[in-house]
Amino acid sequence: MFRTAIIYLVISVKSIPLFSQDNDVQSLYNQATKSLKLFVIKKPLNNARYDISDSTFYGDYLMHSCGRTIDTKYFLEIINNSKQADTSDWQDFELPNSILVKDSIAPVDLKYVMNKFSKNTDQINHFKRATKNFNKHVADRRYYSMSRPVFDNEHKYAVVNISNNYYGGMLLLFNKEGNIWHEMGMIDVWRY
Repeated sequence: MFRTAIIYLVISVKSIPLFSQDNDVQSLYNQATKSLKLFVIKKPLNNARYDISDSTFYGDYLMHSCGRTIDTKYFLEIINNSKQADTSDWQDFELPNSILVKDSIAPVDLKYVMNKFSKNTDQINHFKRATKNFNKHVADRRYYSMSRPVFDNEHKYAVVNISNNYYGGMLLLFNKEGNIWHEMGMIDVWRY
């Protein structure tokens, strides 16, 4: 019995950092999706927009956009780490407030939407209406794409690439305070 208790204790202690890390990343996803609309492409963006020659530009743009900056070494680490970016499909639990869409043409299954948001009875009609409009007006669809975050080596900073189908996109920088991620500002923006 004592041996079993020790095994459970060891397993519990080892899983705490993993659980904490998952909550940290979820906090970052929640911050990044605050500026997104409802529909998000299921396949994350790749991180091809990060360029080593732009590391000084990122710092300058950040200073211009929010009056803050960080050491260039963090940008260099993020750019280097972007080469191993995770591009596996988004899962519903990662983006709980978004409707994941296959691509720009495929219709969204209303049953999927109802199942995902069934606990939110106050807004269920909103989700139904939005989905029906999305499916009906293919040419007028508004949706976003988002990369998974790329971190510096210490997981103190992260950059997320966000793009939409009608305007352009941006690279957003986040910093971690305690276990909570906060948006610092844009480090790049572009228009189509």
